Amino acid sequence: MKIFLRIFLIIIFVGIISGCADNEAEMEVYEIANRSFSQQMSAIMFDTENFLGQAIRYEGSFVESVCGTTGDAIYHVVQFGASCCGPGDGLGFEVYLNDIPSVAPFTWIEITGVLEEVSIEGVGDVLRLNVLSMYPVEARP
Repeated sequence: MKIFLRIFLIIIFVGIISGCADNEAEMEVYEIANRSFSQQMSAIMFDTENFLGQAIRYEGSFVESVCGTTGDAIYHVVQFGASCCGPGDGLGFEVYLNDIPSVAPFTWIEITGVLEEVSIEGVGDVLRLNVLSMYPVEARP
């Protein structure tokens, strides 16, 4: 009887440990390719409801700015597009780093996070990635 109780407790313990790990390895991740970046980002913007809560991975430039309303640091990971007269606007998401340290501005990184919509006082609703992982990579076309 004791052996069955021990086996039962081990099974429960393993189940709890594996069920508590809420990381990107266990999530289905929507990958945004560099070659189709603007098209895939547009798809997310036009169909936001279907992407909220979804893990998303892409590469881009880490950009830091300051919120004019609150004075807080704001981080984005973007890819800059071309325009007629030089670099265009950046396309990407605001990112919430959690406990992940920031990197130097304009470092090319791969980022994975869960898309969420947050309301920011004085700004309104904003899409941002709640970061699961972020690390520098060599820029690829």
